Amino acid sequence: MLRTRSRSWRRCSVAALVLTAALPAVAAAQSWDVTAQVGVGIPAGDLSDTHDPGLGMSLSATRWFGPRLGLRFGGAANMLGGSSGNIPDASFWHYNIGPEFDLVDPHEHKVAEHANAGIGATTTQFDGGTSATDFTVNLGMDVEFPLNDYFRLIVGPSLYVIFADETQTIVPVTAGFRYFFSK
Repeated sequence: MLRTRSRSWRRCSVAALVLTAALPAVAAAQSWDVTAQVGVGIPAGDLSDTHDPGLGMSLSATRWFGPRLGLRFGGAANMLGGSSGNIPDASFWHYNIGPEFDLVDPHEHKVAEHANAGIGATTTQFDGGTSATDFTVNLGMDVEFPLNDYFRLIVGPSLYVIFADETQTIVPVTAGFRYFFSK
């Protein structure tokens, strides 16, 4: 049993190394980018009555089909503290897919503006062990400041609407970077 498990780990490790080495070449052959952001997740609506703002972070990849339209695959997390000792802290794990748009022509403006919309799900985990996964709609907008052809600093808000028993809303405001594998 131990020998089989060790062999499986080695195979998985080799596969992960091969995929990691091949990813830049595959991404460069297409028009892909990766975005990472960190900031604050702000509870809104009824959720703001029970939870305080906390850490917000996201990671996404966009496959561009033209100069102004792409398909975005995203994941995000918001860790919110309970507003009192009786309310447990909560972690919201979002995963979604949807279109991303350039709002201005990237060839005519120095600063880029992107908007995205998506559908997906959110898994909510409360300290103490309870969790639930619910349908989610998200919207976002970023202002991007290019440092070179491939690397941009970005800042902007997002909106996650979680359709649970009681609709929950979180507004992350984050900053980070976007890296284009090819242009």
